Amino acid sequence: MWRAFGRFLLYLFAVIGVLAILVAVMLGWATFNLIREAGAPAAPPETIVLRIDLRQPLRDGPPQAPLLAALAGRERTLHETVEAIDRAAEDEDVVALVAHLGGDVFGLAMAQELRAAVARFRDSGKPAYAYADTIGEFGSGNASYYLASGFDSIWVRPTGSIGLTGIRAEVPFAGNLLSDIGVEAEVVRRGRFKTFPETFTEDAMPPAHREMLNSLVGDLFGQLVTGIADGRGLDPATVESLIDDGPYMADAALDAGLIDRLASLHALEAELEERFGEAAEPVEPDRYLLAIGARDVDPEGRVALIYATGMIVLGEDESSPLIGPQLMIAERIADAIDRAASDAGFDAIVLRVDSGGGSAVASDVIGQAVQRADEQGTPVIVSMSSAAASGGYWISAPAAEIVALPATLTGSIGVFAGNLDTRGLWDELGVNWDSVQRGENADLWSNIAELSPSGRERVNALVDAIYEDFIALVAAGRGLDRGAVEDLAQGRVWTGAQAEDRGLVDRLGGLDTALAAVRDVLELAEGAPLTVEVWPEPASPLEQLVGLMSAEAAADGPAAAALRRLEPVVSRVWPLLRPPGETLLRMPPLRIGAERY
Repeated sequence: MWRAFGRFLLYLFAVIGVLAILVAVMLGWATFNLIREAGAPAAPPETIVLRIDLRQPLRDGPPQAPLLAALAGRERTLHETVEAIDRAAEDEDVVALVAHLGGDVFGLAMAQELRAAVARFRDSGKPAYAYADTIGEFGSGNASYYLASGFDSIWVRPTGSIGLTGIRAEVPFAGNLLSDIGVEAEVVRRGRFKTFPETFTEDAMPPAHREMLNSLVGDLFGQLVTGIADGRGLDPATVESLIDDGPYMADAALDAGLIDRLASLHALEAELEERFGEAAEPVEPDRYLLAIGARDVDPEGRVALIYATGMIVLGEDESSPLIGPQLMIAERIADAIDRAASDAGFDAIVLRVDSGGGSAVASDVIGQAVQRADEQGTPVIVSMSSAAASGGYWISAPAAEIVALPATLTGSIGVFAGNLDTRGLWDELGVNWDSVQRGENADLWSNIAELSPSGRERVNALVDAIYEDFIALVAAGRGLDRGAVEDLAQGRVWTGAQAEDRGLVDRLGGLDTALAAVRDVLELAEGAPLTVEVWPEPASPLEQLVGLMSAEAAADGPAAAALRRLEPVVSRVWPLLRPPGETLLRMPPLRIGAERY
């Protein structure tokens, strides 16, 4: 026995030793990268071709956790890319823009923001080239091709293809399945378009659900067609016909006027060299911005850029140096808004929202912070990303102005609460649940009890109260009549373009349009220089590394701390693994092409 125990200890210490070596190597590599990045940036070449790789997703949110960036490579952001394009448009040393595209790794809304930056670059008189080995090979390429059509010319490898096929929304309905296995979804909702729980209650798409999806898909499809038609100089009816005949092999796309050249990337590089000389050097956006440094201007306003990204929840901020923020912690966002509006000296706040919602109470925490900022004289301008719906719209409604992209999914002003009654399933399995309780409604959220009349009354009262608060908030924030808001509400999702037509959004555009709104609110001249700072200011990578290895962290136990950092992830995965009687009502995200809500 002692020999076996000795072997066990030997193996245990060996494993601990290997883990310690791995951690040391990771931290050493991170430190090396941090020191390397902290060095003086290399001087930019005299002739620059700004080269952007759009084959991988761009992050539309706060900067990546510094240590993760140091270990795995820095993740590129949407606004860093847009800023590089805008700076390059003004830079005499930049002679051209080249973007390398692939499949749809971002949605139509992000493509619109990038395309607007490309249009500004082209307005400077410099050429913009889009190159792709293939656009959506055996997959969706709608958003990528939409973006490519905003360039001067599109080059595709001869063996490539163009995955231009249109937009489709697919929703699963499992009502029959749940009924067959003895599970009943009990749902209380306000808003006939609040379709989230219908996956669990229906066996086919209800009329209101179909009406909303047809409206969304129709508007997004119209934006896709119009954008391609404008970019390629085609009639919209012709573009619709081309989409109906897609996808295309590269040679067929050339014949149809969808692309300009069949060639390899080497051929494009040779053309650039011939046109701009051998000295023309391709430079990535992050290296370009680092090399040219900050703008040398005298700003007329200071703006805090606060990212409000992810599901909105209450609780402590569990972001870590290794993982980074995963959820929108209401208290953290509200505190950032309060400090930006009070003692940080900002003239305005841009709240960048990318969220499909979450807790109503958590949303109200942020919404009240937006109201407080306005009362203190610091206007908040909301810039909507791909989605700002339900709770995402709740936190936006009190803002001084709301800016959305045409393809943003927003609205969804509605409420639902629900549960799964699994008694029939357990009966089929031969499992008998028994219980004791005190309190008439102690079984209100139980998965093994029927929702009683008194319980349903209480749930209805809760849902009514939240819905009334939501309607009142939107009416006050948008300056609309309550009846008008109720007509626009009902849980219905709108595109940004539809929302602007209905007064739920003030302007269409990206972050640059939101900054234009800031200048208007502050009564500054058009194009007046602004200092835009990501807020709260993230700790430097070196500071986070030192913090991770500090005595305080060590005293708390690094292994235990690391496990605690995983707890939010585990807590959200665990419900999928628990017995059916303990599983909460949830639905997979609805996909509209590359979009989801």
